[in-house]
Amino acid sequence: MKPDNTEPRIWLGLEIKQLADDLVCHQQLELDELLQGLGLSADEFADPAIRLSLHQELSLYVRIANLNCDPYLALKHGLRQTLKDFGILGVAMMSATSLGDAWRVAVRHSRLLSYSGRFRLLEQDGQLSLLMQPAPTDAVTSVFEAESCFAMLLAVSAELVADTVRCHRISFTHTVSEAYQQHWAEQLGCEVRYGQPDNMLCLSAADSLRAIPFAHPEYSQYMNELCENRIKALQTESGVAARVESLLRQHEGKITLPETAAKLSLSPRTLRRRLALQGSSFQALLDQVRFERARHLLLTTQLTVATIGLQLGYRDVANFRAAFRRWAGVTPKAYRQQPSE
Repeated sequence: MKPDNTEPRIWLGLEIKQLADDLVCHQQLELDELLQGLGLSADEFADPAIRLSLHQELSLYVRIANLNCDPYLALKHGLRQTLKDFGILGVAMMSATSLGDAWRVAVRHSRLLSYSGRFRLLEQDGQLSLLMQPAPTDAVTSVFEAESCFAMLLAVSAELVADTVRCHRISFTHTVSEAYQQHWAEQLGCEVRYGQPDNMLCLSAADSLRAIPFAHPEYSQYMNELCENRIKALQTESGVAARVESLLRQHEGKITLPETAAKLSLSPRTLRRRLALQGSSFQALLDQVRFERARHLLLTTQLTVATIGLQLGYRDVANFRAAFRRWAGVTPKAYRQQPSE
């Protein structure tokens, strides 16, 4: 569905613009084909001042991932990113005193890395492990986002310490060919595992303590405040649908429309109307979050289909099976058994 004209707009992200240019300039993809279904013309997209709805930007990212013909584009794109491409987040990371602290800053303000992706940091004996759950899209886009994000973090980490950074280990949930795995290992100079429970980037204790040569810790608080302000601005710009989606994720889909409306200081009727103006609905967003959670549990746990359905709020497993088939086109059992992308 084409977004309503009343949906708030945000500036087109530089990362997405670079990826679009790669497909058009190097893969000879017609720009009109890339923009199909987004309600944008080629002339509008070429405008430096273009502003998109969050729905349009995410849809464009999905089309880029699915139309891409270069299996290594995510890796190449990530490795060519610099701190300036991270904007205010890059400056905030530069204000940290160590590489580990810079990673903590990145995770604290992770919405500036990926508005819909989820990040968390585990610390044990000084080693840092960054876990990422991509935005709730299709399998191809999820793989592309995870690979691109990890490559970006490694690139800017090297820039921060003015030296090569080789992670202790990198893990991905998807599976690949042996040649693909070898290419990644050669490019990054570290162990890369596939078919693992989580997308995870591990930094050794020694590397996490590496000093940032030109750190400005006196600016740290100010830069972090700027990041927080930018995130608040994004929440406002992205509209009520993004805020509803965020609340649904926080509560793993176990929150009702009236409860959600109350948290947003809105009446249920007003919330329904505002979502409709953005071409969305509470049920559509709930389905999206449930599908994301269901896929994760099916691929990373041995829980039965009935148990997963209960965790998602379905008391009748038949209803969960029917909903999942509607989302994925296959049953939960078939989805779990199919080969990974």
